[in-house]
Parts: sequence; C-alpha cells; structure tokens
Amino acid sequence: MFKSPITFRLLASVTLVLTTAAACGPSVSGGDDDDDGNNGDTDAGNGNCTPTGAEVCDNFGDDDCDGRFDCDDPDCHTQTACTTNENCGTLDSPSGMLSLPDGACPEDETQPCQGFENSLNFTGFTAGQTLPNVQGLRGICVNMEHSWMRDLVIYAQCPTGTRVMLHDFVGHTGGQVYLGIPNDADEGNPQPGTGWDYCWRPGATNAAWIPYANANLVGTLPAGDYQSSEPLDAFVGCPLNGLWTIRVEDRWGIDNGFIFNWTVEFDAGLVEDCDNWPG
Repeated sequence: MFKSPITFRLLASVTLVLTTAAACGPSVSGGDDDDDGNNGDTDAGNGNCTPTGAEVCDNFGDDDCDGRFDCDDPDCHTQTACTTNENCGTLDSPSGMLSLPDGACPEDETQPCQGFENSLNFTGFTAGQTLPNVQGLRGICVNMEHSWMRDLVIYAQCPTGTRVMLHDFVGHTGGQVYLGIPNDADEGNPQPGTGWDYCWRPGATNAAWIPYANANLVGTLPAGDYQSSEPLDAFVGCPLNGLWTIRVEDRWGIDNGFIFNWTVEFDAGLVEDCDNWPG
C-alpha cells in the first residue's frame, strides 16, 4: 500500500485493564477486603487494620492483620484449597489485547500522541518485591498483525512509570513490512488477520525490528525473539506487583492492526514457594 506523509487524526483509543487472582505472594491493597463497605478495614498495609481473630481462608479479608489474606497467608497454606497448583507457588500469567486502528500522530516523537494502551495487573509476588536483574524478565511478548510495521512506536511500562521503547519509529521512510498476516485492504473497517508471535527478550540474537528488516530485506517480519530498541535493563528495580502496560503510538497515516494477545513473562523462580513459609 502506498504511504504518504499526510497526517490523519487519531480515530480511537482503547484501554483495558485485566486482572488475575493472586498466586502465592501477599496481595496487600487499600481496598474493601471483606466487601462490607469500609475501605481499608482489614488491610494491614495501610495502618487501618483491626484484627478480628484467626485468619479465615476464604473471606477475602486479612483477619489477623499480618498483611496477607486467604491463600496468600501462611496460616492457610495447609488448607486443601490453598495447596493446589492453582493457588500456591505459581506465577501470575495475565494477558491482554489491543486494537490498533489507523490513527497517525505527528512524525516527531517528542510531540504528544494519544496512543493505545493496555495494562496487566500482577498481584502474586511478595509485597514490595522488585525485579532483581534483567534475567528475571524473560520477555515481553505479543501476538499481533499490522500492515505497516514502520508506523508504530511500542513501549512497555512498569508499575513505577519507568518506560522502555520496544520498537522505535524512524520517520516516514522505508518500504512496507508486515507483522503477521494482516488484511491490507481493510481501511475504514479493520478486519483481524492472523497474528504471529513476537517477543522482546534480554539477550535476543535478532536485532530490533527495523534494523533487522532493513538488513534482511524482509516483506514480513519473521516470528521470533528480538532485541528491544532501548535496553530492558531499565526495568531492574521495578515492582513486580502492579500494572505493567504496553503502549502503541501510530506515527504514520494509513494501515491498522491488532494485538490479539500480549504478556509479560517473568522467571518463575521469582515466585515465593509457599511451602517455605513459616507456620
């Protein structure tokens, strides 16, 4: 498809927040843990907790005010419901999706762009636990299609707001490169094509997307693992629990796509083993 430097207005923005149940580590929040309308009433993390007795393992409350509730509390780790693989010592695996309708922002990346965002809420790590090293982040992965890879800027953001550019935009230049198998004639009425799996991983041997495409003269970026445009090391020290976000900006008019699924993959060894908790 022919591309011109005409600027188009952003058509839509989609924001989704997906959550999954906590895995093993404590999940301390400032909300209404027992759903009685009193925010923070059973939350030791905000200093307003009033003990009501021994921990009850299925009432969504921190009854003994130790900062852990239900299957996240060591007092419950011998309970049958809390010793299955679904509740103890397993890694959160939330996933999200994102539509990417045509919507070009200014070519200058320093200029504001509404963009498209989706966030995943991780809750299963130990309270206050942070990413100790970049190897703890196995990768940030998408299953997606788009009819013009060069349109996009893609960022990932950790719960503190630290942002890393996964895929850079290099201006209104270069030929067409598909991501996955898009429908290239669906302007004005985007139709999902077929997504391919792409991951940004520490130590990936493939260069970042555009350098790889330019060096190998590809018309479709092969599925696989790639370097990020900025080092993933910037995420070291980020909290593991909380909202991890993907942000996509469209900086060149015409063409659209879809992220059918995206995930943040952590080393499962970062999850505390519930069997090692003190009784």
